[in-house]
Amino acid sequence: MKISLTQFAIVLALTVFGACSNPSEKEQEKQPEIRIVSLHAAASEIICALGAENQLIGVDVTSVYPQSVEEKVNLGHISGITAQGILSLKPNVVIANGLELSVQLEQQLTDVGVTVVKISPDYSINGSVKLIKEIGGLVNEKEKAQELITKTKQDYSAIQPLENAPSVVFVYARGAGTLMVAGKNTQMNALIELAGAKNAFTDFEGFKPLTAESLVSVNPDVLFLFDTGLQSMGGIEGLVQIPGFDLTNAGKNKHVISMDGSLVSSFGPRLPQALAEFIEKLKQLN
Repeated sequence: MKISLTQFAIVLALTVFGACSNPSEKEQEKQPEIRIVSLHAAASEIICALGAENQLIGVDVTSVYPQSVEEKVNLGHISGITAQGILSLKPNVVIANGLELSVQLEQQLTDVGVTVVKISPDYSINGSVKLIKEIGGLVNEKEKAQELITKTKQDYSAIQPLENAPSVVFVYARGAGTLMVAGKNTQMNALIELAGAKNAFTDFEGFKPLTAESLVSVNPDVLFLFDTGLQSMGGIEGLVQIPGFDLTNAGKNKHVISMDGSLVSSFGPRLPQALAEFIEKLKQLN
């Protein structure tokens, strides 16, 4: 069965209410155990933030915050996760990005009665708030979810986007051999625009390989990477390995920013923090 987070919460409530016609006080208090495998970084983070980490039994490789999730079984990247690996943990709920979950894996899970909750990407403050609310319903922590939503909104309202919009290119790097740039409909494009900057690559969606010609043609003011990506390139001095980098404004001025990948890409309750830090780093380049 394939349902949304909200639908699952309703089914869960009905299961508890209708468990028996004349429930005892003890039976009324008893809640069905929720065993969640989260293949979604923001969902994992929110579950922990709401104090429901005991319901989380397994995660994917992107779920690295808070540090305590390292104690959970890590199933790897969603592209390589098998139904056998997930089912060995005996979950009754699996949460995943709807664009990344394969049809085959989803079908294998639903065939044995596991509820698959697919999250549609929404890289905005409204998307973050919606996800917090729905996760709160799923783990029976609606009050805590509302408190977290209030704080997230307050923190976001204090953000002051840049007035002078620099041109930014986000590069996903795993050494000089793997270089991809972010286009439209990506977390990184959304973060850049929310900060008041401009993504230099807007003529494609998702990620595509970086070429010297494309980088020089857009001539970004700033190069943006994950901390791990910059480290894989050997630091700022190693960025000369990026084709065309030294011919851009970013390269000539050594205007390079790196940030924690889990912070800037999750779009959960830490979105305001990610934006504030990104904006401050951009300001420091002026």
